[in-house]
Amino acid sequence: MADAIIRALRRRIGGAINLAAEPPVTRDDVAEALGARPVQVPARVLRALVGLAWRTRLQALEPG
Repeated sequence: MADAIIRALRRRIGGAINLAAEPPVTRDDVAEALGARPVQVPARVLRALVGLAWRTRLQALEPG
């Protein structure tokens, strides 16, 4: 990661840079790392909760 940051700075790259590695991190990976149980939440419910959290200023993540 440090190498990628240095190269981006030297090349004066602007904007977002994707430094994701394969394979992607899954819900189960995150749950295991946190010692938690993964929970399936329907997208519709998740969107509603994110929208509510955004409107009540509990998070900076826009629901879009």
